Amino acid sequence: HTYGIHLTKKEQHKTSFDVPTSIFISEVFKLVSMLPFLELDNLRKSSFKSTLSILFPSFIFTLQNNITYISLSHINPVPFFSLNTLKILFTGVCSYMFLNKNLSIFQWLSLLFLCIGIATSSLCKTSSGDEMIGIVLVLLNQVLASIALVANECILKDKNLSFYSTNFLMYLFGISLNFPFFKYKELFKFDIVAWEICVLMSLIGLCTAFTIKYSGAT
Repeated sequence: HTYGIHLTKKEQHKTSFDVPTSIFISEVFKLVSMLPFLELDNLRKSSFKSTLSILFPSFIFTLQNNITYISLSHINPVPFFSLNTLKILFTGVCSYMFLNKNLSIFQWLSLLFLCIGIATSSLCKTSSGDEMIGIVLVLLNQVLASIALVANECILKDKNLSFYSTNFLMYLFGISLNFPFFKYKELFKFDIVAWEICVLMSLIGLCTAFTIKYSGAT
């Protein structure tokens, strides 16, 4: 997925790739995957407040997905993956702040050393201002992802909505947020790489949702 996005950003690559259209399609795939498990009675009984609360993480995930594409036009996949592990640190901090999850001193030290190691490795390999922009965007991306993950876990603790109803509404909001930027004509220009990115992004989103359900954001 990440390498595929990086390929589309290279000048010599011929793929016609529209970012909002790709994100829109991936949200549609995720929404369709929820349909067989959707509990309509549970959806009807949900309160307006519970439904509206899902809009926040949905907006953050939409913003984060767009930043992922932009950051990979400035940075190579290898440092991107290295910096991506900082999500563990940011999620730990967000969980402590918003979910009152306590970490032991050894866990905090582990996160701190992880952060120092990754920062040192990434900055030492940075050779241009363009890569620095990529690093800043990746860091912003990880902060947003951590906030969205913790917010999603908070919502899942709300028993008014089931797991499938929550994710159905989240993907529905995601489609609504991306629809104004969707260009259906771009779909006819997508090649196998572009469709692969859409499918893999959908699978990553679904795997993330099930991970939060069974093990939490941290």
